[in-house]
Amino acid sequence: MTFTKILENDQDLWDLFTRKEEYKCERVDNHDRFSYSFSKNREILSPKCSEYLLQNGLKVEYPGNKKFAVCLTHDIDNLLNSRIYRYLNSLRLIKKRQLKEAFTKIIKKNREKFETIMKLEEKYRMSSTFYVMTTTKHLYYKPYDIRDIKNELIYLEENGWEVGVHGGYYSYLNYDYLKTEKQRLEDILGKSVEGHRSHYLRLKVPETWELLAKAGFNYDSTLGYDDTVGFRNGMCHPFKPFNLEKGCEIDIIELPLVVMDKVIFLPSKLGLGLEQGWQICKKLIDTTRILNGVITFVWHYEVFDETFFPGWDKIYEKILSYSTNKNAWLTNASKLCNFWKQNVLSQDKK
Repeated sequence: MTFTKILENDQDLWDLFTRKEEYKCERVDNHDRFSYSFSKNREILSPKCSEYLLQNGLKVEYPGNKKFAVCLTHDIDNLLNSRIYRYLNSLRLIKKRQLKEAFTKIIKKNREKFETIMKLEEKYRMSSTFYVMTTTKHLYYKPYDIRDIKNELIYLEENGWEVGVHGGYYSYLNYDYLKTEKQRLEDILGKSVEGHRSHYLRLKVPETWELLAKAGFNYDSTLGYDDTVGFRNGMCHPFKPFNLEKGCEIDIIELPLVVMDKVIFLPSKLGLGLEQGWQICKKLIDTTRILNGVITFVWHYEVFDETFFPGWDKIYEKILSYSTNKNAWLTNASKLCNFWKQNVLSQDKK
């Protein structure tokens, strides 16, 4: 029995799983996103659909007899040597009279930041996913050029990390943009690219999924909220989205995004302190563990900077440490989705 057949037995859960309320919805924010504030589902911290699937036969056995999976990702919105990042960071430091450090920021190499993140993750015997922007168009500023970090991206891939596409601001409803952005990264890496996450988490249900599948992506990891954390469609497991208009599954795996660092800590979002932020992460990890599920985090590349994001990197390491102690499989998105496709979705078809 498939996920679809199980969840269809409960109309409320089926509507939640398929995101029925988002179809042709006119309530969107200023970035054309369906926000949590618009949703009828107020139990965002409860993965009700996954719980129902477990009650009705879903069984998952992770590699190494792990209890659950933690997927670690990093969105690269700005490079540390991009003009806008250098300017803003240096301006802040100059205002604080930290002139020497401001100068250091201007000449800081991206390779050092990548290696800092890699070294931290190696400590926990895992590798993560980095999503890079390959678009040439953006709402506010000209994006960075991935050719500037070609060596770094190849270095990541050669050492077991994944590099995926961070879809451009205008790409989520444009097949040609998505296909071109994927090809640009493949030309840099010299290999096929599997994964995608949309910049600003722009996602139109079900159109974006259909376009991503057509463009040849194996998985997407955009389904999360920009104004809160939690389980947007009640799932703490990867799944194939269902197109209610066509009455069939879409040929792509969706890896739900559960926690975004900036949503937790930025004053314009939840605005939590470090300890409060850690407690909500811990609660979501514990919930996922109970349900033998998968929890996906995004910790932005630029926040591994103690000067401007004090303590954020420490919370990330707490996530790695706590999850390891709770017998989690710490992995990246492509490894997780390929495992899911071969070991869970294959059972789903039997």
